[in-house]
Amino acid sequence: MSEMTYASALNLLGTRRVEDLELKALLCRALEKQVAKKPRNECYGNAVTFFHCPSCDEQLRIKEYRGFSVGKEHDFCPHCGQRLDWE
Repeated sequence: MSEMTYASALNLLGTRRVEDLELKALLCRALEKQVAKKPRNECYGNAVTFFHCPSCDEQLRIKEYRGFSVGKEHDFCPHCGQRLDWE
């Protein structure tokens, strides 16, 4: 059996008939959170950069001028569980 990625599982779930629509919606949301998304960044001049979760828009960390970072670089958003892609 081949290894299925979260993205391909989500696509497959979208094509399958699932009687319980609430269950299908819950499964889709859970799978969507496992597909890594890049954090959105907001720059204020060249002094401070804020990083936000692409799903819930909560602030993840701040990167200040000269590379000093405040906050932890999480693999998942601590607010909503979205997998993050920092690369």
